Amino acid sequence: MKITKYMAMLAAAVGMTAACQEEVLVTFEPENVVAPVLHAVEDIVVTVDNKSEAVTFTWDAADFGVKAQVYYSLDMAKDGKSVNLFSGVSGNSMNVSYDNINNKAYNDLEIPSGEAGEVTFTLGAKLNVGETFYAAPVTAKVTPTAAEKVYEKMWVVGSYNGWAHDSSNQFLYNYAEDGVIYTGVIDFGEDHSANEFKLTGGAWGNDEHSATGTNPEEAATVTLVAGGGDNIAAYKAYRYYHLSFDKSAPSLSKKYNFNQVGIIGLNGDWDNDIVMTFHAAKQRFYADIDVAAATEMKFRMDAGWDVNFGGDIKALTGGGDNIPVEPGQYRVYFDMNNLDAVTCTFDAKMYGQEESAGTTTPEPEPEPAHQGWGLIGNFNGWAADLALTSDGTYYVVKGAELDGELKFRKDADWAVNFGLAEGAEFAQNAEIAMAQDGANINVPAGTYDVYLDDVNAKAWFITDGSYPGGGAAPVAAEWGLIGSLAACNNWSNNVVLYIDGDYSVAKGVEFAAGDQFKFRKGEAWGVELTYEGQISIDAKLDLIDGTGGKQNSSIADGGTFDVYLANDLTCFYVMTSGKTPADAGEAQKVYTDPSAESFVVGFSGSVLGWDDPAFETNDRAALSSKNVTDEATFAGTYEFRLEGLSIAENDEFKVRVNGQWIGVGGAVVEGLAVTGEDNFIAGATGTYNVTISFAWDGSNYSDVKVVFEAVGGAEEVLPTPDGKQWAFEWTEFGTTGVLDFGLAIPGQCVVAYDPAVLDAPEGTPYQIFNMIGYSFEAVDATSGKIILISTNMYGEEITQEFEYSNLSETGCYFKFGPDSFIAQDADATLVEVVIDTTGGIMQ
Repeated sequence: MKITKYMAMLAAAVGMTAACQEEVLVTFEPENVVAPVLHAVEDIVVTVDNKSEAVTFTWDAADFGVKAQVYYSLDMAKDGKSVNLFSGVSGNSMNVSYDNINNKAYNDLEIPSGEAGEVTFTLGAKLNVGETFYAAPVTAKVTPTAAEKVYEKMWVVGSYNGWAHDSSNQFLYNYAEDGVIYTGVIDFGEDHSANEFKLTGGAWGNDEHSATGTNPEEAATVTLVAGGGDNIAAYKAYRYYHLSFDKSAPSLSKKYNFNQVGIIGLNGDWDNDIVMTFHAAKQRFYADIDVAAATEMKFRMDAGWDVNFGGDIKALTGGGDNIPVEPGQYRVYFDMNNLDAVTCTFDAKMYGQEESAGTTTPEPEPEPAHQGWGLIGNFNGWAADLALTSDGTYYVVKGAELDGELKFRKDADWAVNFGLAEGAEFAQNAEIAMAQDGANINVPAGTYDVYLDDVNAKAWFITDGSYPGGGAAPVAAEWGLIGSLAACNNWSNNVVLYIDGDYSVAKGVEFAAGDQFKFRKGEAWGVELTYEGQISIDAKLDLIDGTGGKQNSSIADGGTFDVYLANDLTCFYVMTSGKTPADAGEAQKVYTDPSAESFVVGFSGSVLGWDDPAFETNDRAALSSKNVTDEATFAGTYEFRLEGLSIAENDEFKVRVNGQWIGVGGAVVEGLAVTGEDNFIAGATGTYNVTISFAWDGSNYSDVKVVFEAVGGAEEVLPTPDGKQWAFEWTEFGTTGVLDFGLAIPGQCVVAYDPAVLDAPEGTPYQIFNMIGYSFEAVDATSGKIILISTNMYGEEITQEFEYSNLSETGCYFKFGPDSFIAQDADATLVEVVIDTTGGIMQ
């Protein structure tokens, strides 16, 4: 049967119209892949002072012969041991901190402190699936400094520490470094009868885990939910608990519960325990012992033998042998946070000494919540600095409710702080002399306007509305600067602007590279202004309405600048310190390229954290395809892909496109049931591969579509045919061919059929049809509908939907009315014929 109309019928039936014959046909052939080239790496010497610096690794891109996103990873190895420094990077460079390299060189590769060890850096490249291709190794010398092992952690926050994320926190650590199991001993204090708590990733809403309402007392395991929920209230009967958190199927397990740890057996005394003290910051027990002659000992809980530890001090075991102890005076430390490596140490130098109150290493201190001058004291529990902002002369906070002792400090750190100078006393409405490390300032309860002159070390606590030194105080504008700046505590509070002639001004504002911001009216969201894109320094910048999640302004390079907002709200300026708008030029429009690594697409939410998505937290998507229609503005259509996103039922989230929040009404969501009026609320728990697509006009998005593909569970898995070639048989016309989903480009469908049955252009044994894209929508694990998107000869986009059934890893059955279309895994012969005779799969 050789009738031309059947070609059109095939195109209509499966939504595939003839592709442009000028398209280049290529095939992914592993043997022809050109591996990446890692550039030379200079020797790295890490000191205590330079840990915040970074190494920039650069490389020449790999060539896979197809237009597909390439992902890079970098390993560091020595003497047969290897550690990963990064993975999932889609650009051609990556910054890695000295601190990260130091931790892994010293702890994992075991390079001694202060000694240069030769390491090998190996760069790998791969597509979404398939083999990894490696660059030639590059060697360099790394000299680390001593550092304790750093582990990822979950914060335990609750009634025991006033529900505060501060220095009183204790943690569960991911010792297995698998991102799944977190363990540790938590001291809930002597008054633990009303104990309740939650787990977080360092802030409320950041990887927060809560109870489901069911809290059986002393339960072996408590089921948790990601996001907001009930307090965990199952563990109240004891002071100490060894807890284990499983993030993969959220639950919290109690391994041990006890009220004391004791040392038993010293000097032959097996009846009386030496009760150990718990160091909450370092989460370990300690006690001083005086040993007159060689003896033995063990550790036990609650003066009983039900739970006891002994044996090798580097690997203690439950019920292990007695521990031999030589004569001497020691401080004994007992660490059982990691039950796979319970240890004790004997430290003669610490005998009788005061324990440091500092937080534990292996974990670093949290990043300061505030940069710049702040107030801290009794009024805020000596936590979460109250920010002061510059009015051009002084650092100021107005209307502060104060009571009791307080001090000034800079960057939420005690390295630079002001208290009362020697001989100085507190006085209202008068100048008070300050001094570095001075005495606490005792302030009577009241409402104050506080001024600080940091240069001359003076402060004022004003209650009568006066201004230091006389004259009129600058008037604060009703508009403020809000953003990811440290001074804003990451979108928490405004940087105050002060009226100065035709402008509202904030001077000496510190921006970090990549910071995003808006102008906000008042201290609450509702009326905002922004600039469409990346700003230019020392230039006039036109303002547009920024209300309702519209794009933030962004800054490419960090620095300290003076910000001027025109009082008529038409424009603003970010000026080099000392310059004014009179020195400004016209802004050069900077368009953001969605294909660049700096363009951020992904999700923000209750389980992910309400901030910009990051690869490290698995909520940021990577570019998978694009169709640029304007090279100058990067306008076009884009598709981003995210693998393995975990969502729990009732999680709330929004789509995030380059600083813009997209909620209900702003995006079409498929494959996941969602509700909500603003945030999307997930209707089911699962793990998903997600495709985010949108149109971009050079500064704003439109036509956002999010497709969730369930993975992981037997009842939820929809087999993903990407990268497979299926042979098909069209029973109505007796034709065969090859159907390819995603081999050329993920999301693209290509079909080749036998021209002996259906007409094809002269001299072409098989006809190629090229699809723009496709998606499967499941009714259950094996049936539903397929959505095929193509263009016709006039360039018009056509979307068609057809039912399918019996979808599996090896086949699929489509039905078009009375006709049927059956596809199975292509055999090697048929695939070879198609590739050999057509030149490959179409790009």
